[in-house]
Amino acid sequence: MLNFIWHIPTKVYFGTGQIAALAGAVRTYGTRVMVVTYQRRSEAETQILQKALALMDQDGLTCTLFDQVEPNPLITTVERGAALCRTQSIQVLLAIGGGSAIDCAKGIAAAACYNGDPWDLVLDNAKVKAALPVGSILTLAAAGSEMDYTAVLSNGATKEKLHLFSEWVRPKFAILDPAYTYSVPRFQTAAGCADIISHAMEVYFANTPDTYVQNRMAEGMMKTVIHYTNTVLEHPSDYEARANIMWASTLTINSMLAHGKSIQWSTHYIEHTVSAFYNVPHGAGIAVILPHWMEYVLDRETVDNFVDFARNVWNIPGGDPFSTAQAGIDALRHYLFDTLGLPRTLRELGVEEDSLDALAASAVAEGPIKGTKLLVQEDVLAILRRAF
Repeated sequence: MLNFIWHIPTKVYFGTGQIAALAGAVRTYGTRVMVVTYQRRSEAETQILQKALALMDQDGLTCTLFDQVEPNPLITTVERGAALCRTQSIQVLLAIGGGSAIDCAKGIAAAACYNGDPWDLVLDNAKVKAALPVGSILTLAAAGSEMDYTAVLSNGATKEKLHLFSEWVRPKFAILDPAYTYSVPRFQTAAGCADIISHAMEVYFANTPDTYVQNRMAEGMMKTVIHYTNTVLEHPSDYEARANIMWASTLTINSMLAHGKSIQWSTHYIEHTVSAFYNVPHGAGIAVILPHWMEYVLDRETVDNFVDFARNVWNIPGGDPFSTAQAGIDALRHYLFDTLGLPRTLRELGVEEDSLDALAASAVAEGPIKGTKLLVQEDVLAILRRAF
């Protein structure tokens, strides 16, 4: 296990009716608030937004609405939001939504404190020297951005989708009411489950030795989501199912599982370049790529982790290691495509075959992917071809 320092200052308000704490949580950091949310909102999200605005207004907070966030938020949107922060003397940001809204708010928070092109901060995270405080009200369990220090932002001009890593943008507080996810459509719920499991798997298959505690916790997160999947898909307003999936979503990516391990996020690097080119739903893209990546990196050096995955997550009995490992991959494939009903191929997501070379090149533009197994451009291309 590697050395690490772990400090998570995010205050979590979890459970029914926790929005009542909103005004007090915001006021801790300022009285001039910018609410960051989607261009296109569901009726339920609009009701949450209106309630939040009313609570802050009653408390005497000054609110500015920035409802321009798109899926896979663009750096140009971040730039507009940062400019509005400056003109309105914004002191604190409140994101209402899922990962895209929260990531956009994080980008805005850093860009508002930077005198230059916001994309500079993505290309060189060391340039983030300050950020406005960010809070969130979660409406979709998937990305886990409500408690982590990462924002994933896209550049439409360069077709890049990259990470901004900085403790400056870790949210100060998060309101997690499982009831706020009741109205999430079936497809988005399914894609969110795939995303949560992929976060645990990226950590789980990192090849740092002697990380028993992290691996067992990761298995617990995966088993939790799998256990509640059918319930949440068939009974969207089941509180306990939504609550367990929401909390698993947060815990898989708040660094608890990752500290002490060396992680590269292999499938995320590959999927991010796909969604940068085609703006596909992230969880659906991950679902397509994940089983093919697993089969590609399965070898004598990695097989033991795959056997653990098959036995401990899917309860597959022991036997020949490679047969057991493949059975675990097949179980995941069945879960993603049959239980969740997600697309099986990149082709179904609108990806064109003649773009695969460019996608592979983009995925390794910053160098080989050093995850479970080193992946160079040819390896990524092979995985994309299998997934196509």
